[in-house]
Amino acid sequence: MPRLLALVPLSFILALAPNAVRAQTLQSLQNQITRLDAALRKSDSTVKSLEARLLKMERDAEQDDQDLSEEAEKAEQEEKLASLERRVGSLERSPSGNRGGGSAPAGGRVRAPFVVEDADGSVIMRVTGGKSPRLVVGDDKGGQVELGTGSAGGGVVRVRDATNTDRAFIIASDNFGQFRATSESHSAILMASSADHGATLALFKGDTPSARLRSGVQGYGALVLADPSGDPTMFAGAQQSKGCQVGIVKVGPRGRPGTLGPASLLQGAC
Repeated sequence: MPRLLALVPLSFILALAPNAVRAQTLQSLQNQITRLDAALRKSDSTVKSLEARLLKMERDAEQDDQDLSEEAEKAEQEEKLASLERRVGSLERSPSGNRGGGSAPAGGRVRAPFVVEDADGSVIMRVTGGKSPRLVVGDDKGGQVELGTGSAGGGVVRVRDATNTDRAFIIASDNFGQFRATSESHSAILMASSADHGATLALFKGDTPSARLRSGVQGYGALVLADPSGDPTMFAGAQQSKGCQVGIVKVGPRGRPGTLGPASLLQGAC
């Protein structure tokens, strides 16, 4: 019987029911429709709220990605700067980064070639490798100091002024040392060598020698002065004469005007 009632249309049942029952049923249906409509409106509001939250989450995620990207780039730059500071600190401690001897710790060595730049990108230090390594300290636009080794294996130091012109040299090789200072018009060369001329100080105007002070290989000192053309006009020194060592001064030119005589001579006696 209940199954038969379930097959009967609702409008037919309401038509057979008393008025009071129909009114109550209609009110109940209206209440259900009202609740369903309220539920639908609430569901729509909930969907809109969820959509807004999802949109905000997407925007926050995009901002987080951008912040993370900026933080990652900043961290990378800071790491590069820290790495460069470690390399410079290693060079300041010692060329090999090893102060106490033995094997250096990981990261304690710097491999050439490399350059160091300041804040505006100018190169302030450069290190090269190879058979004749070089260390150049200073701005490429101004003064510099260059240290390295020569082709013979000795040390070389070059100092440049603000115009990037060489003004001082130091050269050292096997049993030989030389220092040279130059200006626009003059230069001075100080060198020492056991194999050639002993120790010598030579002064030049341009390429013309003006004076030379030397200590010979055997220890005999001498002073030679020249005229503006570079011809010697005076010699003062010591020499061996008749079994003893005497001082001697020669003044030229070799022949006096109008004569063929020797230059003026002052010599000590034994």
